[in-house]
Amino acid sequence: MALYLKTLKVLPSWANGLGVVAEHWYLHCASEATDAFLPMIGVDLDYVSRGYSYYAVETQITKFALLSVGDELRSDLQILMYDQKRIQFLVTVIREGREIVAIEQMYIHVDKAVGKSCDAPSQVFERLKLFGEAHKLLPIPDVVGRSVGKSEPML
Repeated sequence: MALYLKTLKVLPSWANGLGVVAEHWYLHCASEATDAFLPMIGVDLDYVSRGYSYYAVETQITKFALLSVGDELRSDLQILMYDQKRIQFLVTVIREGREIVAIEQMYIHVDKAVGKSCDAPSQVFERLKLFGEAHKLLPIPDVVGRSVGKSEPML
């Protein structure tokens, strides 16, 4: 089972001038989930203050339905691939048991002082590996690996 990491409620400030949830709030849901996960592998505020972190470098958002103000959401996270420098996540946002959006992301471990990728230290990698190995047993959702223009329309 993917990790259930975050519960969110769609706020009125998330709606744009058309009365629908603006695009960046879908990404916000994924960020909240990954921000909840990273401390679980040792990438917390103390770790970041030492000059290292993971940065999102690629994102694919696939919407299956629109969000509305007041919706209660849960965000689940599945590790699709990992190595010493990279983590590929799928965050699924669910409303009332139905998948609303799938957000696939690639994160890179970075040494902020030099502005380049680097291997995660062994204590972080070993914690990541525990989750990653468990997630290898999960099926890969059909949405993984899609690209712009290759997805079915949501409506």
